[in-house]
Amino acid sequence: MADIKITDPSTWLAHNRDAYPNADAVIYKSQRLTHRDLFVQVTHLSQQLKQPGLIQVHEARDPLQTTLIFHAAPMAGSPFLPLDPNMSANTREAFLEKVAPDIPFAPTPPEPDAVRLIIATSGTTGVPKGVMLSGRNLAASALASRQRIGLNAGDRWLACLPLFHIGGLSILSRCAEAGACVVLQDGFNTDKTLAAMDDHGITHLSLVPTMLHRFLEKLGNRKPPGRLKRVLVGGAAISTDLARRAFDLGWPICPTYGMSETSSQFSTFEQLPDDWCEGQIGTPLDGFDVGLHDMRLKVRGPAVMKGYINPARTMGQGLENSWFITNDLGHIGEDGQLSIIGRADDAFLIGGETVHPATVERILSTCPDVDEIAVTARNDREWGKRLVILYAGNTDEESVQQFANKHLKGPYRPTHTIKLAVLPRNTMGKLDRQALITALTGSNPD
Repeated sequence: MADIKITDPSTWLAHNRDAYPNADAVIYKSQRLTHRDLFVQVTHLSQQLKQPGLIQVHEARDPLQTTLIFHAAPMAGSPFLPLDPNMSANTREAFLEKVAPDIPFAPTPPEPDAVRLIIATSGTTGVPKGVMLSGRNLAASALASRQRIGLNAGDRWLACLPLFHIGGLSILSRCAEAGACVVLQDGFNTDKTLAAMDDHGITHLSLVPTMLHRFLEKLGNRKPPGRLKRVLVGGAAISTDLARRAFDLGWPICPTYGMSETSSQFSTFEQLPDDWCEGQIGTPLDGFDVGLHDMRLKVRGPAVMKGYINPARTMGQGLENSWFITNDLGHIGEDGQLSIIGRADDAFLIGGETVHPATVERILSTCPDVDEIAVTARNDREWGKRLVILYAGNTDEESVQQFANKHLKGPYRPTHTIKLAVLPRNTMGKLDRQALITALTGSNPD
C-alpha cells in the first residue's frame, strides 16, 4: 500500500482560516460559519473548557454544538466523547465505568499521537466499547478517503448521519482537512434531506442502504438532486438490486466498508463496477494492509485505533501485533478486491452445517416486491435450529416462502415467513439481530 503523508489535524482550521477565510465551513439551518468564523469560535470554546486531560463527555443532541466541541476539545488538550442521547441509563452507566471519564489522560498540546476522540461502538452484542482514536488516526483516514473519492475546498458534504458514530464524525474530519463545507442536519428525513441537497449544492453524501431506498421510493424514476459527485453507502450491506437501481438513475454510489476501530472507511469503490454484486467492498484505501485470521478480515495501518479505552489508559487493547481482527468473515481476491461474507457471530448450526444469515439474505433480497429482508433462527427438535424469514414489502408471506422454497435447499431453506412493517435497525441502519429474535418470539411462528 502507498504511504500517506499525514498532517496534524490541529493545523487544519488555522490553514482554512488563512486559505479560505470567507468560504462556508459549516451550515446548520439558518446559521453559516465561514472558515474564519469556525476557527474563532472553536478557539474561544477551547479556552472555556475546563480541566485539560479529562474526557469531554457530551450528549450529541445539537449537531452544531457537537461539531464545535469535536474541534475544540483536543485543542484544549482533552479527548472528546460524544454520546448517543438515546442510550439507556443502564447502558450508559456500564459504558462510562469502562471509560472512567474522571481519570485524566496526560494533558498535552494537540499532538498527532494524542488521543483526540473516543467513540462508543454500536454495542449490538452488549455494552459498547470505547474506541480511542488519535489525531494521526483521523488524519490518515481523511487523507486516504480524499485520495480515493476526492474532496476539494468548496465541496459540500451533507451530514445526516448521527454525530455520535464514526460515520458522521468522519465527515467533520474530512471537510476540515480538505477545506470543504459540512452541511449539518438533525438526523435523516427524506424530504428535508432531498431539499438540502438542492438548496446547498451538495457534492458528497454518506448514507446507509435504508436511506438510499427511501430516496428511490420518493423520487421514483427521477434523477438525484443537486451536483453530487460521490455517495458513500455503508453501515450495512447494500443489495445488488438497490445498488443497480440507484446507479442506473444517476446516483454516483460508492459501496464502502469501515468501522469505528479503523476511523471509518478503509475499503471503498470509487464508482460502482458493471459487474458489482452484494458483499463486494472494493480495495483497501492507501495506507491499509489487510489479511485473514480464521476467515475473519483483519486490518492494520495508521488509521487503526490506539485501542479500546480502559481505566488504566493502557494503549493497544483490542489489537494483536498492531492488527485489528474484525468480526466479519471476508474474502480477498487475487486482484486485492475485498468481499464480506457475513458476521462470524451471526452464524447458526443447522443440521450439523454452519449457515450464515447474510448468505441466505443475499438470495432472498431478489424476491419480487420485497423492500428489506432478514433471517434469524428458532429452535427445532430435529435440526437444532431452522431459519425464519422476516421481511417488509408489498407481497404476502406465502409468495415469499414459495420464493425461498424454490431457491434454497436443506438447512438454508427457511421454514416460516413473517411480515413486518419495517425491520428493526440501529441508528446506523444495521440490522438489530437481537430485536429480530424478539420479533420472532412475539410472532409465535409455531
